[in-house]
Amino acid sequence: FQAEDGIRDYKVTGVQTCALPILALGLTQTLPQEDRHTQSIGQLRAFLVMAMGGRAAEEIVFSDYDTGAASDIKRATRLAHGMVCEWGMSEAMGPVAWGERSEEPFLGKDFVRQQRDFSEATAQRIDEEVRKLVLTSYESARAILVQNLHILHKVAQVLLEKETLDGPEFERIVSAMNPIYPEPTSNVA
Repeated sequence: FQAEDGIRDYKVTGVQTCALPILALGLTQTLPQEDRHTQSIGQLRAFLVMAMGGRAAEEIVFSDYDTGAASDIKRATRLAHGMVCEWGMSEAMGPVAWGERSEEPFLGKDFVRQQRDFSEATAQRIDEEVRKLVLTSYESARAILVQNLHILHKVAQVLLEKETLDGPEFERIVSAMNPIYPEPTSNVA
């Protein structure tokens, strides 16, 4: 990702074994370069591609996948839903906010409910747009990883040795291995 995406600071972690019943087997954390109250469609799409990278890597390397990417898929789906329903970032649905969100504290917890104020046909179009954003991001992640499979294997090898890479370490490995960058795409959904 490029610096203007605002997600250049990150940490990649690969965890081999752990006695805890709940475990993150691989994790990428991003830190914004600056405090931001808004994010561009390009930044959000970059996050979607990154979120789908683990699932894509599983399929490429193991010709299979498991439940390991579940939280990434949920995060990507929620983000895509926000892009379509809250921020008007879908060309097909237009610059419209679909549904009212209401937050209701209950027993010390915050629950957010989406109040549907649109037809079943609109709900189906929203689902199609969310699905399209997530699948397109998955396909982009997969294409990037296939083109850079040599880097994927090198990063995995380094993670087996030291478990964690920070942003500068990761960038040194990637840049030394002649990465193939994706073609720039339009930021309009």
